[in-house]
Amino acid sequence: MTSLVEIGRAQGSTHLSDRVRYLRVSRGWSQRELASRANLSASTISRIESGARPITNVSVLTSVFLALDCKQDGLVSTPSALRASRGIDRLTEAIRQAFMATTLTEPPHQRSNSLPYAGHQAALAHQQRKDCDYRAAASMIPDALLSLHAHLHGEERVVAVPLLVRLCFDATVVLNGLGEVATAWTAAHRCRDATALAEGIGLTAVAHLAVAMVALREGADCRVLEITRAAQRRPRLSTAGAAMSLLHLATAEAGARSGLLSAALVEHHLGSASVLAGLAASDADPLGLSAHPRLTAQTRFRIAIHGNKADAAKRMLLECKDHLPSDRLQRALLHLDLGIYHLQQGDYREALTDLVGAEKAAAQYVYRSPDATRLLAQLAVVVRSDSLRRTVGDVWRRLEAYNSNAVRKCH
Repeated sequence: MTSLVEIGRAQGSTHLSDRVRYLRVSRGWSQRELASRANLSASTISRIESGARPITNVSVLTSVFLALDCKQDGLVSTPSALRASRGIDRLTEAIRQAFMATTLTEPPHQRSNSLPYAGHQAALAHQQRKDCDYRAAASMIPDALLSLHAHLHGEERVVAVPLLVRLCFDATVVLNGLGEVATAWTAAHRCRDATALAEGIGLTAVAHLAVAMVALREGADCRVLEITRAAQRRPRLSTAGAAMSLLHLATAEAGARSGLLSAALVEHHLGSASVLAGLAASDADPLGLSAHPRLTAQTRFRIAIHGNKADAAKRMLLECKDHLPSDRLQRALLHLDLGIYHLQQGDYREALTDLVGAEKAAAQYVYRSPDATRLLAQLAVVVRSDSLRRTVGDVWRRLEAYNSNAVRKCH
């Protein structure tokens, strides 16, 4: 079994002390503020950061971990995980450079591929995004972006525009899933700007959804609500079933999480999402968006567990478990929600089963997910039986193997 404590011993105090110091400084906190948040003394934090006190105490480690609200590159990151992050950074940097090198008003200076070839690249990236193979999708996106921007200024513009909108949306999902928020913002806004060149209410709704997804991931709940209000001021957008359904779900989650919406308004958005999803189910969505009425129940469940409403979550538990989404990302998200719920209930075996289920559905998303990282870290601390410890160790080794493979492929 590879627990957090054993990771600390294996890596020595230097790596973890450096991570604590980096994460504290990146948040603009003093040692005294971190100590206050972790309910520890400032001298303890000072000794941890200097390496004078190895982090091998479970309660101290957990306090520091939760106070820093670590994400995918937090205290539990191992050297190979950090190297993999740098490898993935090279892929996302190529996407960022492609956006920087292109505009919607002037053709790029680089030589472009033919439109059929660029469309093929975009289609591959789209399928890889749906399969949650984010690394493969990220490798396809830059070249396709450059080519499609070039074709915006030629005779094939009418074909290139919707392809570009879809590609920018796919880039947003991929970058958001990898935790590359700054570049995801760029992709989402390029998606929004490109819809101005297109005719189609569905594409406009997708652009609103792209921006809202990034805002939701970063906890910018006010921004999510602003986007939805802007969309609702355009009545024709209500016919864009799948995108608007997902936008209403994001709004309900953001409004409930922040307290900016009353319970009645949260329920209104959930109801709207369910109705629009029912309408979308009868039509094939050109961008491959997955909207189903059952996603409303999944969002209600997420709102309940993150709001610590155990009774409400329990009432929705069976409905969620019995109807797993066909979309791989949505299925992974549901498994993570179930894992958090079972952890809250003290059912560590089920929580670990849920984490493995999320990993099977969308491993690359899970390995970069803050919720999955926290869930794995907390399970590593609390599980006691040998069989569960072995399973935690297995998950950790798979994460390590994936990261090592990512490093080799990104060189």
